Amino acid sequence: MKLVIPTRLRDKLPDDFAYPLWPSRITEYLQNTPQRDDAELVFHWREEFWESHWRQRILQHGTVKLVSAQYTTNWSPYFPKWKINIFSVPKEYLTAAQEILFGGELERLAARLRDYGLTPDHDIDDAITMNLAEWDHDETRLSPQQLTSEPDKVA
Repeated sequence: MKLVIPTRLRDKLPDDFAYPLWPSRITEYLQNTPQRDDAELVFHWREEFWESHWRQRILQHGTVKLVSAQYTTNWSPYFPKWKINIFSVPKEYLTAAQEILFGGELERLAARLRDYGLTPDHDIDDAITMNLAEWDHDETRLSPQQLTSEPDKVA
């Protein structure tokens, strides 16, 4: 049995959000990268500190991060050098997010990580993103209120 990349943090999600990845699946995709044994997973329910900016992008069907790989040259010896962030998406976009990730984007991220090597000489913040406006959402996951509201009025 392959050990999964350790998870440092997993935010509890609101009911209308879901994570598009799970630890064993991201570990599988990063298996042959140098970062595999020197990384940690962090699951965030939103992708940036300022919630209102992030929520506004969701409501306006903007671009959101799905996964990011971060490396800092000023790393602490107490934590791995590489951090793999997995961000949640509104549940109605979960299938579309997984189509992006499993449709080749995770393989491309793994290839870029191999190119960076374990200890690049500069900070890295490489992300897989999704523009919500470019994808149909799964209407079966929307509430009746959301179905009758204009997109920019949904709370």
